[in-house]
Amino acid sequence: MKKLVMYIRGGLGDVWPAVCAARIIQEKYGISKFNTIVFTDSVYYFRDWPPTIERISLDMIRKLTPNVIEISPWMNNNFYIDIDDVTDELSQENAEKMFDTFMFWRPSQLKKFIGANIDNNTIFIDALCTECIMRWDWDKNKYERVSNDRATFNFVPTKILTTLIDGVLKNNPRHVLIHVRKKEEGDAHTEGDGFFNEIIEHCNKNDIKPILIGIDDGSYKGDFINCMGDNIFAFEEMAYLIDKCKVMLGNDSGFTSIKLYQQQKDTLTICNHPRWERTWFFRAITKDKSNWRLYNAKEKHIDKIKKDIVDYYK
Repeated sequence: MKKLVMYIRGGLGDVWPAVCAARIIQEKYGISKFNTIVFTDSVYYFRDWPPTIERISLDMIRKLTPNVIEISPWMNNNFYIDIDDVTDELSQENAEKMFDTFMFWRPSQLKKFIGANIDNNTIFIDALCTECIMRWDWDKNKYERVSNDRATFNFVPTKILTTLIDGVLKNNPRHVLIHVRKKEEGDAHTEGDGFFNEIIEHCNKNDIKPILIGIDDGSYKGDFINCMGDNIFAFEEMAYLIDKCKVMLGNDSGFTSIKLYQQQKDTLTICNHPRWERTWFFRAITKDKSNWRLYNAKEKHIDKIKKDIVDYYK
């Protein structure tokens, strides 16, 4: 009987693509959730982040298996690796140069720990970062990138919350779900309140209801539905809202990846990408799978974004 062992490193935008890739592998080889183990490694587990983010990350992984092990900071060198992972040093191209090295860039203690839990009868998937999802080939002693097939999921919140979300979308058939993200990290671009206020104002003028989500605070004007905060929705409810909305304005976050990886052609996902060099979702989620627009947030594309939102409802 085959066993699947997986290591997933990073935030929600790294976790969800890895989960979608792993589900395909489970289905292909008939591996049950009980024969799947995931080692998960994230700053959200031990640094100063809202606990909601840790819960969402773990709930994402529990779509695969209940066997989830969080990596301790003393084992992962406080989440530091051999390169600066908030700069362009972390790239698909640099990673692919290292494919003949097991768990490259990771601390030795972590490699030993993971290595002790796998053998050549194990399918080992190493998800180093967004869409750098690799399978170790025991015969060749090197990594190979997994295929671009990605699973979609059903999300089933409690009945009362399903009714609530369905009601909001039904009563506001012209809507846009906006993920407010102002995380400052490395060389990423961060949008300010002015950007989101301009989007809200434009939607109000065109009879489109903005629905705001995200853990970041801000000062916003106009008519919108406020679902922001770090304790509004659990993962299943948030994912259900994202799945069911018609238009979403996102970025490089895990929330945006949920929409993209549902692979819907009849909805629209607008990605205002804060770190243009890392548009890695789109290695697997090509335009034949999902209806998306991709913009470099370091440039000013707000007029195009406003037009995309309005044009969807024409």
